[in-house]
Amino acid sequence: MIIEFESYEQAVACYHSPQYQNAMSHRQGAAKAEIVIVEGQP
Repeated sequence: MIIEFESYEQAVACYHSPQYQNAMSHRQGAAKAEIVIVEGQP
């Protein structure tokens, strides 16, 4: 899955948000994930 954010700061804020942390707790143990934030032009 690829998600585009307006800025690096927004991507990091999303990762640390309570909503994402809650969703991540459901995924752990059920699936593997690798989170990568890449800055650059689309």
